Amino acid sequence: MVLRKKTNALQRRYHRTTNNENLRQVRKEKYFNGRCEYEGKMQEAKLKSWKTFCMINDGVNPWNIVYKIAAGKIRTTTRLTTLEKEDGTTPQTRGAQ
Repeated sequence: MVLRKKTNALQRRYHRTTNNENLRQVRKEKYFNGRCEYEGKMQEAKLKSWKTFCMINDGVNPWNIVYKIAAGKIRTTTRLTTLEKEDGTTPQTRGAQ
């Protein structure tokens, strides 16, 4: 969180520097270095999180949740919801009478 804020601040400084070309170049280098560091840390965190998730869900069953996620086997169901009036009834749709 702190590294992201720092990277965003460096980006804002770089983009707002318009009058001094030398200062703009220095801020550009600082921003790109900060962005590379942030992206590297983010990739490390994602990999660590995935490994932790896999270790927790590792079991005797080879068809566990990790396999299903990787293979795209998990589908979300579509829920149709209706509005409910204060008196507990549902509103009528057009044409349905």
